[in-house]
Amino acid sequence: MRHGGYGLGQVELAPRLLRKVEPKYPLAARKRHVTGKVLVKFLVDSSGRVRHLDVVESRPEGVFDQAAVEAVSAWEFTPGVLRGRSVSVWMLLPISFTLQ
Repeated sequence: MRHGGYGLGQVELAPRLLRKVEPKYPLAARKRHVTGKVLVKFLVDSSGRVRHLDVVESRPEGVFDQAAVEAVSAWEFTPGVLRGRSVSVWMLLPISFTLQ
């Protein structure tokens, strides 16, 4: 379901990340030394908040989804800009889970 908003290629200035919350590594995955990636799609609204967040793809499936969603939901952005005004912009970002 589309909720309005522009694609990155349609705006003059893309949203810029102001506040990033690192995802919490799931304990079970850490104990098993599992790494992975979650591809999330979300709308950065005209006030810079994350809305309509969905997991597009995840590997391994289901292991890191909740951690990625919780973290990205708390991120804050400067909104995208089109013709001098703040607009909502769709983003597609991979969130990687690696062990140091």
